[in-house]
Amino acid sequence: KKLFAVLLSARDEVEPLLRRQEYEKALVAMLQVKEPLDRFFDDVMVMTDDAALRANRLNLLTSLGELILQVGDISRMHRE
Repeated sequence: KKLFAVLLSARDEVEPLLRRQEYEKALVAMLQVKEPLDRFFDDVMVMTDDAALRANRLNLLTSLGELILQVGDISRMHRE
């Protein structure tokens, strides 16, 4: 529930920045998700036997991934 709340907050902050093409600010705003996401993976079993709960958790992670990809494909980032 905490990660979902943070995702909604981040989305509300990031989407207007993306519309204005302020990608650096959007990336900084996405940092608010890092700690709750770390805690989520430390404390939550995503692939639980409960199919409905598993689907809910996977949908949450998919939504987060979609938001991140709107900011940029961070897998393509490299240091120079």
